[in-house]
Amino acid sequence: MPLDSELPSDGPAQALTRAARRLGLRYSRGHVREALSRQPQPASLLALTKVAASLGLRVKAVKTDIVTLGTLEAGMLPAILHFQQGAHSGFGLLEALSTPATSASPRFRLWDSQHGSRDVEQVRLVQGWSGVLVLLERGATGVPEQGFVWHRLSEKLLEDWRVRPQLLGAAASTGARLGWGGLLLVLLVLAVSAQPPGPRPFVALLALLCVVGLVASVIALDATHQDGPIPGCRAGGAVDCTSVLRSAWARPLGLPLSGLGTAGFATQLLLLCTTASGGGSGALWLVAASFLPSALVSASLLVLQTHMRRFCGLCLTVHGVNALGAATFLSGPWPEVSAVSIPSALLACLFFGVLLTAALAGPSHRSPPQASTHPPDSALSTLALHLQQPLLNLDGAALGPGLGAPQAPHELVLFVHPSCHACADLPDEVDRLAARHGERLRIHVALAPTRADNPGDDAACTALVAAGVAWGATGMLSLLREAKKDYGRLEKSAAPGSLLAMDSGRGAADLEQALPLAREHVRAALEFQRQHIQSLPALFLDGRRCEAPFPHIAQWLENPAMRQLLSSASMSPPSSRQASA
Repeated sequence: MPLDSELPSDGPAQALTRAARRLGLRYSRGHVREALSRQPQPASLLALTKVAASLGLRVKAVKTDIVTLGTLEAGMLPAILHFQQGAHSGFGLLEALSTPATSASPRFRLWDSQHGSRDVEQVRLVQGWSGVLVLLERGATGVPEQGFVWHRLSEKLLEDWRVRPQLLGAAASTGARLGWGGLLLVLLVLAVSAQPPGPRPFVALLALLCVVGLVASVIALDATHQDGPIPGCRAGGAVDCTSVLRSAWARPLGLPLSGLGTAGFATQLLLLCTTASGGGSGALWLVAASFLPSALVSASLLVLQTHMRRFCGLCLTVHGVNALGAATFLSGPWPEVSAVSIPSALLACLFFGVLLTAALAGPSHRSPPQASTHPPDSALSTLALHLQQPLLNLDGAALGPGLGAPQAPHELVLFVHPSCHACADLPDEVDRLAARHGERLRIHVALAPTRADNPGDDAACTALVAAGVAWGATGMLSLLREAKKDYGRLEKSAAPGSLLAMDSGRGAADLEQALPLAREHVRAALEFQRQHIQSLPALFLDGRRCEAPFPHIAQWLENPAMRQLLSSASMSPPSSRQASA
């Protein structure tokens, strides 16, 4: 299950950057993120400790308890805490400790990028904290970051600073409601007393330019809110709408430029509409003049896109509209306007505010919590985290064929699928683990279709499991390796069992006899997968979700002390385990 929404769920980059700044080091998040990306497991605790040392910090990662955590001295803070719930993990910064007069339990001041700094009760902290504490101390000077000031300014502009565009609706403040209401009242009074002239000859040209700009801006705005390819736009090469519209530069201060363009062109169109119903010449002049600053903004964005070496067809369309509109304003025979029409200017502000709010309205897109990628760096640490996982009602023999001694004291259940790219090396890992520790570990391989409504996938998985029932799990792993090379061939086959028999050079009769049991295995695996698994591959050791790498599992089984810890934690029989949905 995901981490509690009140607990930190940052990656190591955010926590480490914040800690480094608290200790007086000048590093940007981008610099730390880049250093982490060069590590084999960028999201792991091992990567965090290595990068912290390169920044000039002395690091000590320890496993402790909540009582010891509450006795830390102020000089030992800030420190980084690791949080773990199920398959999800995150990091947070412990900034301070305090003991309220009305409570004997300390309060922990935590920081993370989503919540900022706030106090957390001990009872809430212990629910998600894994027990891993990273103590930091400023040591030798690390390698300085080149261009820190520019990088930090870019982070503030593109990531940290956020404006509140909500001008109307439930999210608007009382001041905003009173302000827009007063503005509307003034406009109504001025509109009654105004004497608008007739339409102007260049209305058609300005309307055409605004319509073209509005269509391009709306398409670009939709593209920034959605994943996947952009209709009508290429990806890759110099003209790449995806890389331009979904870059950080397309959302300065958290506002999408395409949203500003949509609101701007729509405002111009609405002002033009007022001229048709008796609006003054000042409104028409304002519409034409507004293309001049828009053209300057377009020129700046073109310089930025040239620097990025990426251009967007939609953006170029908007830039062309702004340039042509500015040229029309500078060369057109516009009427003499002694002063900008106050009613038109106020009406433009009202239109722009309402349309900008409407353009940016929509569901917020929060990133899903990142799955754990084996944060600890030692077999003992991974074992400690593994033993904290909930114990599930899991019977490997009912989920798939197995290899290793049937009476082995430990059981590993592996959920895979032929189409899973991350499962490519698992058959070899399983073979090596079974060869070394088959007397201590029984390994069951479970297969289930990724979609229950795909009969081809269901038949292919059932055929592979039937092969494991008939010819052993080792033969099943061999066929699984081959199926991964061209799974579509097996999935689309009308008789996948016969195809597997032909590929393996075995008779199909044994496979047909194993089909009823194989179907039971697949149904059981599918049901368990629906309840407990979000992504593949998934490993469960002795009824607990296992995030440790295979070499660590091998060390658990080889080391007598670790093996004793593992055995004592898995002594409860399967019937006494609590299922967790």
